Amino acid sequence: MKDLGALKYFLGIKVAKNPIDIFPCQCKYALDIIYEVVLLEVKLANIPLKHNHNLTYISRWSFSR
Repeated sequence: MKDLGALKYFLGIKVAKNPIDIFPCQCKYALDIIYEVVLLEVKLANIPLKHNHNLTYISRWSFSR
C-alpha cells in the first residue's frame, strides 16, 4: 500500500483539515453540479421580495374542490 499524503479530496468533495477536525467543503461540489447542468452563466432575475417572508404549504387537494 502507498501513502498518498494529506487528504485533499474525498468522493469529489474538498476536505479542509486542522489538527483536531476534518471539514468537508461543499463549495467545489456545488460548483461542479452547477457547471454540469450549465447554470454557471445564467443571469439572475431581479424580483423584489419582502424580507423574512414566510411561505406556506398548500396541498394540491385544496384546489380540486
